Amino acid sequence: MTLSPDQSGALVASLEVINGHDPSTVTDDMIKNAFSFTDSKGNALTGNSITVDKSSLTEDGGSITITVTDADGNVETLTFNISITRTSEVQSALNGLSLDSLVSGAGASTTIKGDLSSLSTGDLKHFTITATISKAAVDGTSSAPDGTDGEITITATPKDGFVLSGGESSLSRTITIPKVTYIKVFATENDLINAVKGFADDATKNLQVGNKVQVGSGNPYVLTQDKFDELKMKNSYKGTFSSDAQKNAFLGVTTQVSDSQFKDEHNLTFISLPKATDIAPYAFQFTKVDAIDLPEVTSIGTAAFGQATALHEIDLPKVETIAQSAFANCPITSLKIPLGTTIADNAFTSIDNKSSTHVTLNAEFNTSQ
Repeated sequence: MTLSPDQSGALVASLEVINGHDPSTVTDDMIKNAFSFTDSKGNALTGNSITVDKSSLTEDGGSITITVTDADGNVETLTFNISITRTSEVQSALNGLSLDSLVSGAGASTTIKGDLSSLSTGDLKHFTITATISKAAVDGTSSAPDGTDGEITITATPKDGFVLSGGESSLSRTITIPKVTYIKVFATENDLINAVKGFADDATKNLQVGNKVQVGSGNPYVLTQDKFDELKMKNSYKGTFSSDAQKNAFLGVTTQVSDSQFKDEHNLTFISLPKATDIAPYAFQFTKVDAIDLPEVTSIGTAAFGQATALHEIDLPKVETIAQSAFANCPITSLKIPLGTTIADNAFTSIDNKSSTHVTLNAEFNTSQ
């Protein structure tokens, strides 16, 4: 709805309506939302303080009266003449069209929606919507892992009695059918590990083992095609990083890290596990980790970071239990642990006893026997 003055200076509201629609069915809320009202104090007036009278509005036009009442009983009435412009342009509605179903085979055609009046993108109930696969997608194979995208042409044809304002017989739009990225299959876990390791020598090289990889006939692992020094993995096997030259390997999001999973991974220097809650015993023992991001961890197992000789700063905002020797022989210079944390024997044995070491334990903590 747009407002503009007519020849006499009075405001006229121009309303664009799809052919066949009755503008008098426009809702009160739609009209209210087109305006903003405030009282003399600048307070917004909404809800029951605004009433709409559409009794004079017909399919050919008419008027709408809006009455606004503030908390003090002051009343203002606005009346707008309505000028109707009819259109059947539905291209913008097609842009947001979602398919109910897809058909297979190039050239196949089917009607996917008979009545689209419920679509939030527009009312197309006076059009027949069809979809034709004009170009079939080719899934990736071992010899052509990228595959090729296909295309679907969506066509909106006016039903009997309706025409397009531009004189076209129909409107159409072509959308892409994404191909399925080739699923690389590795015979063993080590084959997958070695494929990842192969990119360690060149951090600028994109990972090209396929967006989806799997070991044997199952256990899919999704890799993003980022630079190796920002590699993201859903899961990781022990040994994946054992010979990597890169500094910033990123471990996948998980809730648990299992026993000894990354023990002796000497090139693993940064850990970010934003959803992890449990770190199992020896999980990162003997690593060169110098920074950890574990905002949700509540439990750290025995020697989980034992002999991590590069780990200087620890901030565990939600940790509840720290097991024996969890951070033994770590050169910690800053330690933050919440109130009530249970700390076992030798959890921080050999911590540097220097004036530069800052330990925050929130006044009280528990020690297990």
